Amino acid sequence: MALFLHWLVGAVALVISSLAARGLGLNLTVDVDKPLTLFIGVAVLGLVNSTIGRIAKMVTLPLACLTFGLAWVLINALLFWWVGTFGLGFKVGDFGAALVGSVLMSVVGGALRGLAAPEGKR
Repeated sequence: MALFLHWLVGAVALVISSLAARGLGLNLTVDVDKPLTLFIGVAVLGLVNSTIGRIAKMVTLPLACLTFGLAWVLINALLFWWVGTFGLGFKVGDFGAALVGSVLMSVVGGALRGLAAPEGKR
């Protein structure tokens, strides 16, 4: 049940981030007409972040220490942009949209997970 909730929060965070990014004039679109494809896209994004993202973050740890974590924000944006090119529920137009979209998705997802967490796990 917790995995499904985490997955649902990720999908909602992606939709909210897309709406905010489009409000800023960025090219980040989410296909809400096909929710199954959107959920698959969120699952692929999570899988890429948990595998390739972890490896990339371990390799760039010294650089991340020098830049106070900015290198990891760029890695997240690159992975978000890359998964957005697969056409699985969302599309990212350029790197600026990927940067803003990944940051917004992290912030919105964290806030939603904080609200959705059981009282004892906050």
